[in-house]
Amino acid sequence: MRFRLALLLYEGRHYADALDLLKDDRRFQGLAWKGHLNDLLGHRDEAVAAYQAALQSPGNPTIRHDQWKMAIDKKWVEERLKTPFDRKP
Repeated sequence: MRFRLALLLYEGRHYADALDLLKDDRRFQGLAWKGHLNDLLGHRDEAVAAYQAALQSPGNPTIRHDQWKMAIDKKWVEERLKTPFDRKP
């Protein structure tokens, strides 16, 4: 429930509030989104730490967000280590 609410806040560009909802999330999806949100807030060090933690998650999870044309998997997260997440208009 908190993750879904965080995505709604992201949609409304309330990045800090969305990040706050995910602060205790240790799942791949929560960690990847903490990275995205920190990148959008200009907190690159925190974003990199979240991406690195996501990469430590077991298995090969994929989260699809068709409304934003995103399929987030470990390869996607590895790319965010090189290139910060930037929300397209």
